[in-house]
Amino acid sequence: MSKLSIWSIRLALICLIAGWAIGAVLMINRAWGLAGWPWKLVDLHVALVLFGWTLQVVVGVAYWMLPTFGGRSNRGREKAALMSVVAINLGIVWVVAGVFFSPAAPVVATVFWLVAVLSFGWHAWPRIKAFGA
Repeated sequence: MSKLSIWSIRLALICLIAGWAIGAVLMINRAWGLAGWPWKLVDLHVALVLFGWTLQVVVGVAYWMLPTFGGRSNRGREKAALMSVVAINLGIVWVVAGVFFSPAAPVVATVFWLVAVLSFGWHAWPRIKAFGA
């Protein structure tokens, strides 16, 4: 397994654990109504689970599992795949900034996630071929 896949999946697991922890705080607060501040964490919870976990684990596994044509070591545009992983995590950092500092930060996070999807598409496009081709 490549180092990029390993780090992407590790970071995805960290996001999953953090997302679960925030989700647990939100559910405990909903059940017992302890305070109002945890509801500010809903956007962070969604970002961690949806983008940090789901998108990042898909990127890591797809980078590892998509076929390599022209040699077993040719994984396509590796810098584009690396940019995708970095952009996903920078988007999460901006959501954290939005929770604590700036309400406009989620817009920047969305731009980072768009860059992540487009850069991974740029990376993966040459590795996708028709069956039997």
